[in-house]
Amino acid sequence: MSKYHGEQYWAEIRHQTLQDWRGLSDDDFDTLRAIRHDREVHLRDQRARARRDRQTQRRDVEM
Repeated sequence: MSKYHGEQYWAEIRHQTLQDWRGLSDDDFDTLRAIRHDREVHLRDQRARARRDRQTQRRDVEM
Protein backbone atom coordinates (compact mmCIF):
# COMPACT_ATOMS: atom_id res chain seq x y z
CA MET A 1 0.00 0.00 0.00
CA SER A 2 1.44 3.35 -0.98
CA LYS A 3 1.71 6.23 1.45
CA TYR A 4 -1.04 8.06 -0.46
CA HIS A 5 -3.42 5.11 -0.25
CA GLY A 6 -2.55 4.61 3.41
CA GLU A 7 -3.43 8.22 4.14
CA GLN A 8 -6.67 7.83 2.19
CA TYR A 9 -7.49 4.73 4.19
CA TRP A 10 -6.94 6.45 7.54
CA ALA A 11 -8.88 9.52 6.41
CA GLU A 12 -11.80 7.25 5.52
CA ILE A 13 -11.57 5.38 8.82
CA ARG A 14 -11.50 8.71 10.69
CA HIS A 15 -14.52 9.97 8.74
CA GLN A 16 -16.50 6.78 9.42
CA THR A 17 -15.60 6.92 13.10
CA LEU A 18 -16.71 10.53 13.43
CA GLN A 19 -19.99 9.68 11.70
CA ASP A 20 -20.56 6.65 13.94
CA TRP A 21 -19.88 8.63 17.12
CA ARG A 22 -22.95 10.74 16.51
CA GLY A 23 -25.06 7.68 17.30
CA LEU A 24 -23.48 7.06 20.71
CA SER A 25 -25.49 7.68 23.84
CA ASP A 26 -24.32 9.38 27.02
CA ASP A 27 -23.94 5.96 28.63
CA ASP A 28 -21.65 4.90 25.80
CA PHE A 29 -19.51 8.00 26.34
CA ASP A 30 -19.39 7.31 30.08
CA THR A 31 -18.21 3.77 29.35
CA LEU A 32 -15.51 5.05 26.97
CA ARG A 33 -14.35 7.59 29.57
CA ALA A 34 -14.15 4.87 32.21
CA ILE A 35 -12.12 2.65 29.88
CA ARG A 36 -9.76 5.53 29.07
CA HIS A 37 -9.38 6.36 32.78
CA ASP A 38 -8.60 2.74 33.66
CA ARG A 39 -6.00 2.61 30.89
CA GLU A 40 -4.37 5.85 32.06
CA VAL A 41 -4.19 4.58 35.64
CA HIS A 42 -2.71 1.28 34.43
CA LEU A 43 -0.06 3.09 32.38
CA ARG A 44 0.84 5.35 35.33
CA ASP A 45 1.22 2.29 37.54
CA GLN A 46 3.48 0.64 34.96
CA ARG A 47 5.68 3.74 34.70
CA ALA A 48 5.91 4.04 38.49
CA ARG A 49 6.84 0.36 38.79
CA ALA A 50 9.52 0.72 36.09
CA ARG A 51 10.90 3.82 37.83
CA ARG A 52 11.10 1.97 41.17
CA ASP A 53 12.83 -0.97 39.49
CA ARG A 54 15.41 1.34 37.90
CA GLN A 55 16.08 3.03 41.25
CA THR A 56 16.52 -0.35 42.92
CA GLN A 57 18.93 -1.47 40.21
CA ARG A 58 20.98 1.71 40.59
CA ARG A 59 21.27 1.15 44.34
CA ASP A 60 22.40 -2.42 43.75
CA VAL A 61 25.06 -1.27 41.27
CA GLU A 62 26.34 1.47 43.60
CA MET A 63 26.90 -0.97 46.47
